[in-house]
Amino acid sequence: MKKYPQNPRIARVIITLKCLCSCHYCCNKYETIMSNAVEISNIAKMDMCDILCITGGEPMLDPDKTLKIIALAKRINPSLIIYLYTAWFSEQLPEIIDAVDGIHFTLHSNANNKDIDNFQRFQEMLREYADKSFRLYINSNIKRPITIYPYLWKRVETKPWLSEETLLAVQPNGLPKNEALYIKIKYLFTN
Repeated sequence: MKKYPQNPRIARVIITLKCLCSCHYCCNKYETIMSNAVEISNIAKMDMCDILCITGGEPMLDPDKTLKIIALAKRINPSLIIYLYTAWFSEQLPEIIDAVDGIHFTLHSNANNKDIDNFQRFQEMLREYADKSFRLYINSNIKRPITIYPYLWKRVETKPWLSEETLLAVQPNGLPKNEALYIKIKYLFTN
């Protein structure tokens, strides 16, 4: 596992706004956060950061595109630490896991039985990857019991989504310290 920098420069990149969850408190709908997003069309911007967080929408709706972005980012900055934020199970997850340093998996408030069953499949997959960082976020509105293997996860959080006002009270610009938000424009990473 790569060494986590002391004061990292973190780039959170929204590579797609497509998502099937339709969460009421989706931060991509929060004006303050999205108004701070910088549109980028060139992967070279990622050479100025230490950590890249790939997010959406849902990046795993197009795993091939996600893998391409990861490969291009690594080519520009081989020491870049890359995390994927997802709530979607895909048979290509082993390939994704091999390509990133960690995954932040979310069970959304409207997760159905199939989503939870797929989460269990994802957890089974993680047993093969002791050198990666996995974080789990479970929305507290989920009522179905969930089996969690704590030794697989670096961090597990259970709480509700935050409204924009509540989030801004904790993080005045909507993002954690040292993070910048980027959103891809149509022809991003075509190089």
